[in-house]
Amino acid sequence: MTEKKQFNLSKEEKKKLVNYFYKQEENRWVQASKAYYTPEGAPGRLSEELLDQWHAKHNTGIKHPGNRKPTLVKVMFDERSFTVKSFLTKAGAREYILAVEHYGIQAEVIDEDHVPKFMGVF
Repeated sequence: MTEKKQFNLSKEEKKKLVNYFYKQEENRWVQASKAYYTPEGAPGRLSEELLDQWHAKHNTGIKHPGNRKPTLVKVMFDERSFTVKSFLTKAGAREYILAVEHYGIQAEVIDEDHVPKFMGVF
């Protein structure tokens, strides 16, 4: 059996790692937005209404980035502080969790109804 490495990271070091690993997901969100707002073959700049029509007419299957249902991941820095990261896919979220957990940072998938409870909103 392989022994799991122990990392003794400060809260700031954890934040840096968490953000470093999230860069790849941020790039996926940028690509998803570009695919919606600048579709290949579409004329210049279109309003969102015309973009929706264009995607429907050309059957691209591309959704407005705000209409996508993200997978949310809660990342704990310590007992009292955390962040929530948004992922386009469950697979991307799983990869991210494995990456941060390798460094001893706790992370888990949560549902969107869970977030308002964390924020104190009912």
